[in-house]
Amino acid sequence: MIERADRHAELHFASLCTASGAACNESKDDLHGWDYIVEIPPTRNPNRLPDKQPRIITALVQIKSTTKNRLITRIKLSNALKAIQSDLPCFIFMFSYNDDQIKIFGKHVWSEFSEIVLKKARQSEIHGSNSLHKKSISVLFEPSDEIQSSEIAQWIQRTVNEIGEDYASKKIRIRDKCGYEKRRYIVKFTLGPLDNIMQEISDHEIGYSEFLPATDFAVYDERFGIQSSYPEIFSQKGWAQFQTQGKNAILTISNQQGDKFELNA
Repeated sequence: MIERADRHAELHFASLCTASGAACNESKDDLHGWDYIVEIPPTRNPNRLPDKQPRIITALVQIKSTTKNRLITRIKLSNALKAIQSDLPCFIFMFSYNDDQIKIFGKHVWSEFSEIVLKKARQSEIHGSNSLHKKSISVLFEPSDEIQSSEIAQWIQRTVNEIGEDYASKKIRIRDKCGYEKRRYIVKFTLGPLDNIMQEISDHEIGYSEFLPATDFAVYDERFGIQSSYPEIFSQKGWAQFQTQGKNAILTISNQQGDKFELNA
């Protein structure tokens, strides 16, 4: 039985990456959760110019270990959020020590993981807790996540390459759109002061007045259907303008004889 499984897992990971030709730089100041920064050189294409060769893949890695049968671990919510906010590829590896066997499992921080973390972060904010480093999330590894020890660097490289050279922009899109499928903002304000509210609103709708006075104008971010606690934009006084959205219509002209003429209006 391995006495210090956590440290053994870290050193074993570095050894496996080095054996595959990757550079494995240990994080000396582990403030944000990364245990290693891995740099994987690309396979050179002899038919491409030097400046057109594939780029080096740089990935951020967190190592976890277990001596139990359950393939589950916990990571700080703050570190999980940083993994999503980074444009670099991020991975979590689990080293399982059981029956004198070492099995390795890998998770790529991508869309499914991002949704879980972003929703958890928004729920924490709405409950009045911004201390994300005091909260954690569970990461469950499946048997299908198992990776052969000799192929760790190749698996990272293959995972990144399958997404494409625009990896960073795709990750940004996931981060920016996740949880906003329904809508992104909620706007709240109070109309007034108005002397005759119904008359003045009617006048505005038909174009007699361009603006209506408004107070306590606030714009809230809404993600996963959860409104932020504090507005992103707030103004005590301002002006509101409502515009009617036009719809396609058909103008029909007819005479007493029943002749009709239709025109798109």
